[in-house]
Amino acid sequence: CGDLIFVFLNVLAVKVPQLDIAHFSVSQEGGYPEYFQYLKWSLIVLLLFCISFKRRSLLYFSWIAVFLYFLIDDSFAVHETIGQFLSKRLAFTPPFGLRGQDIGELMVYGVAGIFLLFPLISAYVFGSQTFKRFSHDVFLFLLAIIFFGVFIDVLHIALILGPKLDFAFSIFEDGGEMLVASFI
Repeated sequence: CGDLIFVFLNVLAVKVPQLDIAHFSVSQEGGYPEYFQYLKWSLIVLLLFCISFKRRSLLYFSWIAVFLYFLIDDSFAVHETIGQFLSKRLAFTPPFGLRGQDIGELMVYGVAGIFLLFPLISAYVFGSQTFKRFSHDVFLFLLAIIFFGVFIDVLHIALILGPKLDFAFSIFEDGGEMLVASFI
């Protein structure tokens, strides 16, 4: 419900700019929705710790690492900062109308994904049936996060859109990512 309220307030802020509630925008850095997202990542990590202790299994720490990365990346703009650094250091022409920073950010996601995937695969191979079922479910949500946070983001940047479509893409991308985190 909180996500939907923030999306509604975002639309309201655009439609009625006199309200001066831009800090409720789901796309604004440092806005209330962003802090709400930090809270959700933190709660997911905390709940995974509880599951790990309840089940007496360290395998859940592979998932804790994934969501802890999301929390750290979101709160400290890791992929943006390193992506910008890489774009300045590497000489390349980005394809599809993307910026150098976008390619740098995708590189950061790729490297982080590789480092996070190995413990997940190992945990899955050696895990119980309960852990494997849990991982199936969480992995589907992870794919949804990647869909909204990476694919839709890149598509949004690559397409030249008018203001209305640009706004719709922003809501779809950021709102979708927020909803998936809530479902997790």
